[in-house]
Formats: sequence, C-alpha cells, structure tokens
Amino acid sequence: MAVLGNLMAKLGSLTELSMGFSTLTGHLRKLLSPLQRPLESLELANCCLSRVDMTYLANSLHSEYLLHLDLSGHPVLEDFPAAFIKLLGRCSASLASLALEECSVEDAAALADALSRCQALEELKLLGNPLSGPGLRRLVSALAAGFPKLRYVEIPVPRECYPEDVTYPLDDTALLHYDGALFREVREQLLGILAGAGRGDVDLCTPLMGAYDPDLYETNNELGVSMLKSFNSVMGNFIETITEVNDRRAQKNN
Repeated sequence: MAVLGNLMAKLGSLTELSMGFSTLTGHLRKLLSPLQRPLESLELANCCLSRVDMTYLANSLHSEYLLHLDLSGHPVLEDFPAAFIKLLGRCSASLASLALEECSVEDAAALADALSRCQALEELKLLGNPLSGPGLRRLVSALAAGFPKLRYVEIPVPRECYPEDVTYPLDDTALLHYDGALFREVREQLLGILAGAGRGDVDLCTPLMGAYDPDLYETNNELGVSMLKSFNSVMGNFIETITEVNDRRAQKNN
C-alpha cells in the first residue's frame, strides 16, 4: 500500500480518490500520507477500516478539506464513535456530501448529534441502516431545524416495515419485501415534518435499487466484485503508465 501511495503522490493535482471495496485495514496512513495535496473527495465504502485507520483520517490534513466522504459499510457509531465524531468536526466547514449506507446506525439521536456541526451538508445517504420510524422522524426533525444547505436525503425503509426476524445488512431477497403501506405512512409523516419546517425543498427518497440500472439484475456481491475488478484493472494500468514515464525520464537523463 505504501508503494501505491508513493505512486499516487506523483499526481500532484490529485484531489479525488475512490477506494471502495478495497481491503485497507491498518493501511490508510500508508495510502494517504504521501499525497501532496489534501483530498476533497474520498470514497472508502466497504474497505474494512480499523480504529487506527479512522483515527488517522480524523487527525489528518485531509479531514479539513473534504467535500465528499463515503464511509458506507463501516459501523462508525459502534466501532469508532470518537474518531468518527472528531472527523465530522474537522470537516464540518467543508463537507457537502456524506454517505453512511449500511453502517449499522440504529440510534438516530446519536447520529443527529454527530452531524450537528456539519452545517454545510447538502447531501446525506443513509440507506441500509436499521433506523425505526420514530428514529427517522427524530432525525428528519433535526435536519429540518438546521442544515440550511441540505437538499437531498436518502433514507432507509424503517426497520419495523420488515419482518421481525430480518437481519442487517439486508440481502437482495429481503430488501424489497417490506410493508409498503406502513412505509408510505412513515414517509408522509417525514414529508410533513419537512413541510412544517418550511423545508419542502429537501428531496427525501429511498432508491432501493441504487443508481444502477435494475434491468442488469446485479446483486450487491456481483456489483462489489465487478467494481473491485475494475479498480484493479485501472490501478494496474495506472502503475504501468507511471513506470513507463519513469523509464522515459531515466532514458532522457542518460
């Protein structure tokens, strides 16, 4: 990972990095510390981050410049709440987009408190979290009362809309089998909260199929494998290109 970090350091204008579905446990410092400029966009979904990784990120220079952050797939409020809250505090002035999908978030009050300083937030994604209807009402009330720039929120189907024995993260079979009538009732309540607070401009949605074409019938695992293969291919080409450039420079110097 240190080799990759040093190679990326040669890209002096790099400000966006997507590492989704990469196993980075204990290696985030090696990857990010060599970079010449602070990152503005960082995607770390399902990267198996450890407490050490989150602590590094929260204290790094990158945290003060982030506009877009994706920590999906990590139980941030369970495994490393202090580092997560510190990270949000350090990027609160700049952070516009935050994705926390499938992060095992159940405590809406704790989430609202963690987000309270992020007043620049424009987009929040929370799909796949076991939040209840009352929890969502509390969260949306907090979002409506503050966050003046917020325009887009993805909320999960409330926990009580699914069978009692369902487990998270939801698999593809369970995802779409929920009580539609109860969901619509909760959604109307949430929209009412936004309207009552004069925040009808906030787009509240639940795109269960994501941004991908449902006609492709990709499962989460298939999609993850596909993304990982694409990443490996891109990084292989990237490393090959860097090597060729270095070889050419060496030949010119000789």
